[in-house]
Amino acid sequence: MMLARALRLILVVTVAVLVANRATVAGEEGQATTGMDRATFLPLYQAATAVAAATEDSEMTRTRIATLVPTLGKEVSIAKPLAKTPVEVQMVAFYSEALEAYRDGLQFWELRRFANRRGRSAPLDALAEKYGIQPVTTNSYLSTWQRYPNAVSKIWAVGNAATTKANVLYSK
Repeated sequence: MMLARALRLILVVTVAVLVANRATVAGEEGQATTGMDRATFLPLYQAATAVAAATEDSEMTRTRIATLVPTLGKEVSIAKPLAKTPVEVQMVAFYSEALEAYRDGLQFWELRRFANRRGRSAPLDALAEKYGIQPVTTNSYLSTWQRYPNAVSKIWAVGNAATTKANVLYSK
């Protein structure tokens, strides 16, 4: 009887040590103690970081950024159903927020090119209002129109802030 209890105690201690050991190994392989599986979300992290870096580069073209944003969109779509823990869900939500801002920035950039054409300013005005960007009114003897100085940079700054929040969660 005493031997059976001693064997059970040894078995329980051994299982506890193995479980603790496995948790430590999982942490070393990318599973943070907060429940983040870094390997699963690495492509999302890389895509968002690439877009954020591109928007900060003054020599980056709209075309180049426009090729990076769909990659981020794809990675967000892949990551949403994989997010299981509260940290992962929040991180993916931040990346989704960033994606929306990056898409809006590209749309604003495109709409701005046609802003002086009749009927093309309503979507531009709506995006400016969404991000709290105040227009600058310009008057000439022929017409009056609105400009939005640094609007695209301001929109992308919102995306970059969301990316930074997500990256902090990814790095924990």
